[in-house]
Amino acid sequence: MADVSPGADFAEYCHANRDRLVAMGILICGSRQQSEDAVQEAMLAAMEQWESIKEPHAWFSTVVRRKLIDEARKWRNRLWRPRPDSELPLPASCPSAQREAVLAVLGTLHRLPARQRQVVHLQAQELTSEEIAVRLGMTVPTVRSHLRHARKRLRLLLDMPPEIDSCGDWLDTEGRTDRIAERLREAEEWLALGLRAQRLAEGTRR
Repeated sequence: MADVSPGADFAEYCHANRDRLVAMGILICGSRQQSEDAVQEAMLAAMEQWESIKEPHAWFSTVVRRKLIDEARKWRNRLWRPRPDSELPLPASCPSAQREAVLAVLGTLHRLPARQRQVVHLQAQELTSEEIAVRLGMTVPTVRSHLRHARKRLRLLLDMPPEIDSCGDWLDTEGRTDRIAERLREAEEWLALGLRAQRLAEGTRR
């Protein structure tokens, strides 16, 4: 999220964070249109109660995520398919290798159950298991179980080496770099940059 103080003006906050929120939504649901709709609905709701929202980042993330998950339940039997490159809001400066990496992240995320997708995305935002449990209304052991299964499957689908060996020891001893979180954050950043570039271009044409 952009660095805007919790007490910022509503319009200022929305202007600074809209692209990042839509990018987050695309990672969750795979659809730019659904994400934009959810963010718009969240902003309309926030406008009516802005003075009572103490932590805008957490509030918006939670509301947008819930709206998208609720919408997904209505279409539970519909298969998710990654959008063609032309439909992804990626900037022209995005290298082809990075474009493929974003598509890979989107495709693999949506092969996970909804709960696993939520917890691994929140962990990529540097929330602890305890914070994720509060945010999603789960117990901490349940969060950790979802994370374990999600991360194992993501590493397999993204062709990444395992985090621990057969003895349970960490293989990445150099700081235990969270490469899954890095991949998710990079994908979200490129999507946000693309959204911002498109918005600026549309503003210039008007």
